[in-house]
Amino acid sequence: MSLILGDVAERDTDAGSEKVADNWSTAWADLNRNAVDSKDSQAAVLLLAELYRRLSDEERPVVNKLLADALVSDEEWKRFDALALISEFRVRSARPKLDELATRLEISLAPGAQFELRKVRQIIAKVS
Repeated sequence: MSLILGDVAERDTDAGSEKVADNWSTAWADLNRNAVDSKDSQAAVLLLAELYRRLSDEERPVVNKLLADALVSDEEWKRFDALALISEFRVRSARPKLDELATRLEISLAPGAQFELRKVRQIIAKVS
């Protein structure tokens, strides 16, 4: 039995991939909400990393896509978590979205953009 997917019979199907995506997204939002409520924002990343380690080979590509897509999210917490997991697990498939985020940050006037850009460039080097 898979941690995220649950029913092995659903693997390798669009429905199975959709279920993985839905379950991961729900778990991610719940972990973030709990971390914010407990004023421990780092807890979500640590718990997500543990959850990611338990993913099956069939689930990882689905979750990797969600992480890559989160890089261009306007929600800072999603980008933070996604960057941490992509870096930790060297998710190479996230490279195009990392490049897209770097381009966006290069022209951003947001106060933290240059700091985030340095971090993104380090992750690009790590996953390349």
